Amino acid sequence: RYATALRQMLLSLLGACVPLFWSLVLLWAVFFLFSLATVQGVATFLSAEGYDGSPEQAKLLELFGSVSGAMLTYYKAICGGTGWGAPFDVLKQTGVFNAIMFISSVAFTQIAVFNIMTGVFVENAFKNAQPDRQSMALEQRRKHAVEAYELHEVLATIDKDGTGTVSLDELMTLTDDMRVNSILEVMGLNIQDARLLHSMLQDLSDSNEVSLDFLVQALLKMKGPALAVDLQALSYKMNVMHERLSKLSDKFTSL
Repeated sequence: RYATALRQMLLSLLGACVPLFWSLVLLWAVFFLFSLATVQGVATFLSAEGYDGSPEQAKLLELFGSVSGAMLTYYKAICGGTGWGAPFDVLKQTGVFNAIMFISSVAFTQIAVFNIMTGVFVENAFKNAQPDRQSMALEQRRKHAVEAYELHEVLATIDKDGTGTVSLDELMTLTDDMRVNSILEVMGLNIQDARLLHSMLQDLSDSNEVSLDFLVQALLKMKGPALAVDLQALSYKMNVMHERLSKLSDKFTSL
């Protein structure tokens, strides 16, 4: 329980391995396509102008002389290795088209590709951070135990004689004690008819007085709206009762 945050972070990191792989593949493909077009433009420029060995052309060949070198230049310019201004100044001598393509590639990668990759990573992290069924079951049991303990402590205040059981008179004080009523309402319990509640619990426990533990478990079951399984159980019991009454009616009719 105490290492839940660390566990969630480790699961998120492990779950990010596959998106990381495909992100690298996507970046490689983007850099490759832009580098291929840039190298082709540089080659066309040098073929037309001729190589004169000037420092500007030497720098041009250093940065964009090969596809692998151009990919490394794009990676540095986009991912923060170097600013994009220096490669742009070198590349703009080859023409307006290459300069515009370089700026467009940087903008496209940083605005579109990186944001899409971030969205995939965040979505995947949220999915992996969700607790599994075992953790959810453990948390639910812990929550139920805490609620049962707190409810037992609250109801113990109405057990005036300290017998561990609650009589009708003691249960009736629930509707009069505003402090206890407020605590129960905060816990999602609203007892309006204490007499009816005591009568129901008596029928279930076959005793004039109801034990605190039984009262706590009964109140916890009453907490919240009725579940589908509760409605199905009630429907089944009503059907069984209807069949028994029908058989009993048939017997009386036949007499």
